[in-house]
Amino acid sequence: MPMSSNYERTFERMLAEVAAAATELDVPLVPFWPIRGAAYDRELIVIGRSVNGWVDDWTARQLRDPVERGRAVAAIRSDAEPADRDRMGWVTELWGARSGYNTRRSAFWRAIRRISGGDDPTPDWPSRLIWTNLYKVSPGAGWNPGGDLQRAQRQSALEVVQLELAELALEHAAERIDDDAYMARLTQLRSQRAAIDEGQQVRVMADRAVEWLRAFAKAIAAANLPDERSDLVHAIYERIVVAGPRFVSARLTPAAYERGMALALPQVVMARPTGLEPATFGSG
Repeated sequence: MPMSSNYERTFERMLAEVAAAATELDVPLVPFWPIRGAAYDRELIVIGRSVNGWVDDWTARQLRDPVERGRAVAAIRSDAEPADRDRMGWVTELWGARSGYNTRRSAFWRAIRRISGGDDPTPDWPSRLIWTNLYKVSPGAGWNPGGDLQRAQRQSALEVVQLELAELALEHAAERIDDDAYMARLTQLRSQRAAIDEGQQVRVMADRAVEWLRAFAKAIAAANLPDERSDLVHAIYERIVVAGPRFVSARLTPAAYERGMALALPQVVMARPTGLEPATFGSG
């Protein structure tokens, strides 16, 4: 089921707000429209934080123009809701790719594959889910949106989640999904909506934080490839700043903060020519 016209209007307004708040007008931005797999079975909605690069980009200067912004929304929607192909097929097509982006190397997509199908998922597993993100506008160069870009779209992101809840409710009312599936997905979306409320504070049990930290240390030790270790580090650190061999600062991901990692992780991060990795964790 395509997204509603009301959703489209809210999406376009969000782009206008982001463009109006931008101070660097010629930096590329990547908007994202939710994607529904062709074989969506109404069991799983995957909600990420934001895309790390995507198909097309526009600058804030372009998105300030109502005509250009309307064209951008039409292009984004057309790409996400094609009538002649499964848009989620890109995950399978790039699984194990030898050049460019390889979805098999993504910790995010490996986890979703395991959740959706266990140890032996069917080849069409991406086609059976919906993929969306909390923040719909990301830097064209990749990575998550920074603080300014988050603030510029946060209120609209909340409205978008509200619309997703409303459209999900309509689908449920039409008896397209059963009560249990509806309540499970409603709870998931409400949790995601609360997570982007700027004032939310999450309390973390100490034993949970220690358990998560130990699991992370074991995963680092078991990772064989540099890309795998990089994915694990990115799950903890959103940004690491170094000047030559000198460590400057580090910022954790929201998930790491929620698990109490700010109190448990070392403040020093080692910089190497091959990449960045956290200091060695103790066994205590």
